[in-house]
Amino acid sequence: MKNLKILLVLTGILMCGCVPPQKFKEVNTKSNKLESERDQLMKENEQLNVENTEMKAKMTRAENEQERYREDSLRYEEELDKIEKDYSILLRKYNDLEATHDALLQGTARESRRLLNELQTAQGNLDVKERRLRELESTVNSERQNLTKLRAELEARNARLAEMQKILDRKDSAVNALKESVSRALMGFEGQGLSVQLKNGKVYVSLDEKLLFSTGSTVVDP
Repeated sequence: MKNLKILLVLTGILMCGCVPPQKFKEVNTKSNKLESERDQLMKENEQLNVENTEMKAKMTRAENEQERYREDSLRYEEELDKIEKDYSILLRKYNDLEATHDALLQGTARESRRLLNELQTAQGNLDVKERRLRELESTVNSERQNLTKLRAELEARNARLAEMQKILDRKDSAVNALKESVSRALMGFEGQGLSVQLKNGKVYVSLDEKLLFSTGSTVVDP
């Protein structure tokens, strides 16, 4: 960049006889302004690229966490379904035993005690299943809330990422326009020992020897 400024100054000095001073001053001012704008845009572009990378990493972590919650939720729901089925089976057995117990109240004391023990055991198992069912319902609800929260965060991050991508696209367009403007400003001096070429996003300026050295001298002209 510094070399480009020096070459532009040398070009202006050597070409004062061909270009009006006011026009050269305007072109030089415009070139300096464009260079400043380009540097600012490049800095902003680098910062946005860093933010974009960080946002993508966060989004990846959120997606992985969302997938884990989804898998846990499915596992808990399967376990919940199984316990509900077991609970239904135990409830039927309990009702059957209770009906049998009622029918055999007039039977022998030993048979009554056996049925009572079975009924108490079934009641205990039923209580355990009910507690486990309530615990799983609470866990599944919590997992669903976490999953909903993660989905909302992921959507917000996706929106932010899309917005940042649009900003990056606008910055890239502005940088390209700036480079083209610099190239067009310099191309007005072509054909007088100066050539300008835009390649790979850079502006290359070439000067003939007659613009850099006095005749028979090896010292660059001020």
